[in-house]
Amino acid sequence: MEKFKVLKGFFDTEDKLKTGEHKKGRHYTAAGEFKVFPATQREVAPERIKFLQDEKYIGTEPIKE
Repeated sequence: MEKFKVLKGFFDTEDKLKTGEHKKGRHYTAAGEFKVFPATQREVAPERIKFLQDEKYIGTEPIKE
């Protein structure tokens, strides 16, 4: 699974955590706790990756951890 740098904040509504503060989904920010997308090893549809890249939420080049 490739990971991408977060460029601007967004809520990932497809990745909801069970805790109260994350009901809108995991909150990604460029400088926060979740600054790499996806934060977990889950599979993300190519269409979702393309949308996030087109809207400039995440970078286009995969990063190495």
